[in-house]
Amino acid sequence: MAHQGDAAIELSESLITQAALDICRTHSESDFKLTLAQKVLPDGWGRYLVWRYQVQNGPVGFPETLIVKSSKIGGGHIFNEWASLQFLNQFEALGGLIPAFYGGNERLELLVNVAYLNQQIRFYDFEMGA
Repeated sequence: MAHQGDAAIELSESLITQAALDICRTHSESDFKLTLAQKVLPDGWGRYLVWRYQVQNGPVGFPETLIVKSSKIGGGHIFNEWASLQFLNQFEALGGLIPAFYGGNERLELLVNVAYLNQQIRFYDFEMGA
């Protein structure tokens, strides 16, 4: 459930899917689809609602899987992660070390990022220049 002021917004699967698609389409005009693959965290766990989506007919270079997260506690809690991901994605040298950030929906307190990193890089490899 997202919050806007004092009003709560019920997050349905179709609302989440459409918001994620709108965010992804800011990166590509391709006619791709998102299919809910799984709800990653159970409802009673943690501060977030997390879903994994499968990308179908995505453009070349677009990830096959995306993670969509929304804050369950509201109050702008998710914007800390949003700002961090947006900031860190500005540094090409960090590519592969952090999830790619595609964007968010402020009203729904929802963000979209890549589920799995393209390559496995250990921090000490990065520090050693590997």
